[in-house]
Amino acid sequence: MIDQLAGEMSDSDIKSALGKMAKLKVHPRDEAANLHLRARLEAAYAMARADGRGLD
Repeated sequence: MIDQLAGEMSDSDIKSALGKMAKLKVHPRDEAANLHLRARLEAAYAMARADGRGLD
């Protein structure tokens, strides 16, 4: 973190800002909506492969 700027921040301000930014450090693949979509796509892919082979 750059701490030598014209507008100095106190230690408590820095900790607060880092806490707010921590929420943004989530990979999109870990979000619930994307996990659900990925599971549905994997199931559809597995079914499509089984259909192509004539398996039931």
